[in-house]
This record gives sequence, structure tokens and C-alpha cells, in this order.
Amino acid sequence: MLTENKLVSLLLPIYNETSLTTIENICKQSYKNIQLILLNYNTDINIQVPDICSHYPLDEENVDILTVDPESPLGRDLLKLVKGQYLISLNHIDELDDSFIETALNSAEQYQSDIVLLENCDFNENDGNYYFHANLFKEETVTAETVKKHFQTFPRHKTYLTNPYCKLFKTSYVRDNNIDLAHDLIPKSYETDKISYVKETLYVYRKIKEELISVIVPVYNVENYLHECLDSILNQTYQNLEIILVNDGSTDSSGKICDDYAAKDGRIMVIHQENGGLSDARNKGLDAMTGQFVTFVDSDDYLGNHCIETLYIHAKTCQADIAIGKYIEFEEDNKLFVFPNSQNSINKIEMLTGEQCLEKCHRYFSFIAVTAWAKLYRANLFNDNTPYKSIRYPVDILHEDQYTTHKLFFKSQKNIFVDEYLYVYRRRENSITKTQLSEKRIMDEIKGFEEKIIDFALLNKDMTYLKECYIYLLNQHKTYLENHQQQDCEVYEYIGKRLMTYFNWQDKP
Repeated sequence: MLTENKLVSLLLPIYNETSLTTIENICKQSYKNIQLILLNYNTDINIQVPDICSHYPLDEENVDILTVDPESPLGRDLLKLVKGQYLISLNHIDELDDSFIETALNSAEQYQSDIVLLENCDFNENDGNYYFHANLFKEETVTAETVKKHFQTFPRHKTYLTNPYCKLFKTSYVRDNNIDLAHDLIPKSYETDKISYVKETLYVYRKIKEELISVIVPVYNVENYLHECLDSILNQTYQNLEIILVNDGSTDSSGKICDDYAAKDGRIMVIHQENGGLSDARNKGLDAMTGQFVTFVDSDDYLGNHCIETLYIHAKTCQADIAIGKYIEFEEDNKLFVFPNSQNSINKIEMLTGEQCLEKCHRYFSFIAVTAWAKLYRANLFNDNTPYKSIRYPVDILHEDQYTTHKLFFKSQKNIFVDEYLYVYRRRENSITKTQLSEKRIMDEIKGFEEKIIDFALLNKDMTYLKECYIYLLNQHKTYLENHQQQDCEVYEYIGKRLMTYFNWQDKP
């Protein structure tokens, strides 16, 4: 039995009132010399240290609350609060054995470890069963090389080693190596040979109850890409899916590919229709969906294996209406993956209102504020009547997202940005966004932005960054048309008039 002279700091994220119930589990720990740091991601919850300590047997001197600021790096502020020689990051929905901290600390002291890894099991809320696994490692001490090898080779090991839970870290090691326990871990997080492993199962990962998620995929002449797209959906770690494929009058083999997949997987529904465009196809999917959540996938793009599960867990955990992931661009011509700079502002998990989401994205000129994909929506956002009627995408319009996504954000109460790359957006020669930089495309995008401006004005929303984005957009298209000697077209004249009209707009309230 350890003498309790080592202070252990526990990091507990708070997303809703339910998160606070985990404190009861912490108070049952056999090891009592702890510091509890609550990371408040939800400013709607007013958490005060005296209130916490009046409900639970905790010392006020060792309870700290950090309200997560979307505009500042979490890791730096977090380490300022840490008093303990050791650190444990907890997931608010998981369960700890009463001896978890004591056992982890015993291992750390015995082997002088920088990191202690502990065995775990899974509890699945869908069937009420516990699932136990074979041991992660054979020995009680592990090298950095072994961890790196397992990271690359074994899916279960990678999943375990990536998340920061069910582990104890020496605080000095975290500081010296700039490890951010508020984010997923990487192989570099384990660059030490002082790693010990506890084979006893003392931690329970909780797999939350899965609701039906509708996945809507508009399909048009993508026979060369459709297999990769559909395989990425079928291989999702989240399996309770309703997959709606809308074949929008394809003239290649895309329709047959859809039917072939539907014949093999009962979750797939295929709708065949005459060509009506991307918006019409999405709308058909929305009319047919029965899921509690919905996501969109363009049929030449594809998903990371954990995309839907990651977005769903964050949406459920934070009771969010929209969960937004990050995306990677794949340039078909060059066979290159590109990480857009516009997403650099999304550097941690953030909970924001719809208005805050739009403000943030307009401020940083982020494409993610507009796209339908790389998001998981509560399905009722499209179908209830407050503050808009049922939302559908405008037909016969290019840049249809520009007319629509902001309306969904305005209807939402709470949203979460997820700092993970989950979606791969393919840029290719024959895609709509690549080939149709025409007068219509430019005009449709401008008109969509102007509709957004009208909606902001009608709802009396702050337009500071929206104005800047609009003028930036006009100038971008003006430059493009000039570079292509198209100054005599109607849209160029339209842009010129708009720039004159709004020349002093930025100076107005």
C-alpha cells in the first residue's frame, strides 16, 4: 500500500449536467490524495468550486475549474493548474474500478514510469454486455519501440494508444514533451522506455447507445470513385446506418453499382430519378430519411473509418445539434493530400452556438462553414419550423450550400467543432466545383452570399465578419474574371456595381 504523499491530478471534461456524476465515482477511489480539474466546455453550466465540494467529499484547495476558451490553446492553460506529480485524463461517461488510481500509481512507483498503461474492457449500451479483450501487451514494462510497432500494426492497440484515457502520466514528462492530454495522442507521445503496463482490467469504456443515422449520397456519373466512397461508409465503426443512395440520372454504370451494393447490404436504399441536380438529389434523400441524425457524403469523396462514430459521440456527449469535423483535400491530378489553412482556427474541441460558429468561420474565411458534408446534423433541423420552415436545398442552383448551411446553424442551439480530420474531399477535373467556374457558378455563389446577408439582417445578427467575407468574395471573382479576360460579361458588371455599393460598408455598423 502506497503512502499517499504523491498528488495525482485528474482531468475531467464537463459537457452537461450528467458529466458531473462521474465525480461520485472519483470520490470512491481508494487513493485519496487527488486534485480534480474540471474542464468546462459548456458555458451554460455554472460550476463553482464551493458547490462541487458541498456535494462531494473534496477539498476546495484541490478542486479547480477551467472554462475552456475557444480562442486560446487549452494545453497551456491546463498545465498552469496542475499541481500533481502525476496526471490522469478521464472520459466523463466511463467507469473506474475503485483501485484504479492506486494501482496505476503503484506501477509508476515500482518501475519509475513516465507512463502507465492499464487494461480496459468495453460496456456496450446497445446490448447491455461487457466485452473483455486479450491483454494489450505480454510484459509489465514496454518500450517506445514496442508502442510504435503496435501503433502501426494492430487496430485495437492504435485505438487504445490514441485516446488519452485509461493511462497515468508523470507530469514532468507531459510538460517536457508538450503532450496535450485534451487531444488524441500520437506515437511521439510515447517516446520513452519508461512505460509500464497493468494487466488487470480496471477501466470500463462505455459505448453509448446508437441511434439510427441517415447517410445521404447523391450519385451522378462517378463510376470510378463510387466503390471507394461506399466502402468507406460500409466500413464505418458506427454501423447503425440508413444509407440512402440517390442516383441522379447517371449515364454511366453508377446506378448499377448502387443496386449491386444494395443487394448485398440491407441498410442501403437506392432511389433512381431523372437528372435533377445535386440539390434535388439531396432533397429526395431528406424526404426519405428516418434517422435521428443525418450526414451527407459526396459520391466522389470518402470517409475515415471513425468519421460517423466520432461525430456522433461528440454530438451525444455535448447534446449538440451539429457536430463539425475537419477535412482533407485530395488533389486528383497531383495525387496529393492537402490540409487547408482555413481550418487552422479549429485546433481543439469547441462548443459554440450557431451564431458563434458562423462568426468564427467568417472570421477565418473557413470553407467548413458552407459545406453540407463533414458534419452530423440532428435530423429535425431540416424538418421543424423554427425559425425557418423545413429546410431544403435550392434546385437548379450551383453553390447550393451557400444558401442553406447558415440556416441550419441559426436553427441550432449548440454545436461542436471536432479537432480531427474525418472527411476526404476530392478535387478532380470533372467535378462541378472544378469545371463549372462559369458566369452562372460565380453569380449563384454571390447570390447565395447575398441571401445569407439578408437572413443575418432579418434576424438582427452581427455582420462584422460576414461583410469582410462578402467583399473578399467579390474581389476574388473580379480578379478571376480579369485574369481570364472576361470583363465584358454581365457578372463582372454586377460585381463592379456591388463593390461600389458596398465600398464604405465596412465602416458602417
